[in-house]
Amino acid sequence: FTRPGQAALDYIKGKRVKYYNVFYLILMLIGLNILTVHYHHEINPSSVPKNVDSGLKLITFLSNNLKSLLFGFVPLIALNSFIFFRRLKLNLAEHFIIGGFNLLGILVLCLCVNLLTLLDKFKKIEAVISVLETFFHLLIVLFPLWTYSNATYKTYSILGFTWRILAFYIILLVEFIFILFTITYIVTNQSSININF
Repeated sequence: FTRPGQAALDYIKGKRVKYYNVFYLILMLIGLNILTVHYHHEINPSSVPKNVDSGLKLITFLSNNLKSLLFGFVPLIALNSFIFFRRLKLNLAEHFIIGGFNLLGILVLCLCVNLLTLLDKFKKIEAVISVLETFFHLLIVLFPLWTYSNATYKTYSILGFTWRILAFYIILLVEFIFILFTITYIVTNQSSININF
């Protein structure tokens, strides 16, 4: 968390002795996140929204394909960073490793949020939990910024990094919105689409 970009660059350069396999750790964190969400819904069933029809289909699809969707995050980040951070002189596969480190940090932060939601039953500390959840959500959004600022601090000026990271976030947001709308459209219209082979 203190130097994720530098840790990714070290990993790429072969300094892997002190690092656990990134992708195994991502799988483990996905499992822990799913487990904490499951227990949150078990402990607090009123938090599960009473969605109807298409909303329920979408939530079911997203929960059934969570691992694929999370791993889809890595290629998006890798491709965008490959485009905007060319001076790092890394190939696309190496940008995938940085994307994996991004996902790893985000999953750890998501796990913190999920663990905090398990404390929702304690009404006396509800305000503190709410502030901490907001703080962790902000960290989740800003984690790629931290990773790339850490990886590129010797490569770009402040102005050069600023416009690149803004473009990176804008393109990433557009891609996420497009993917979410596409998934929503396909899932909600799935019953009306008949594909014959």
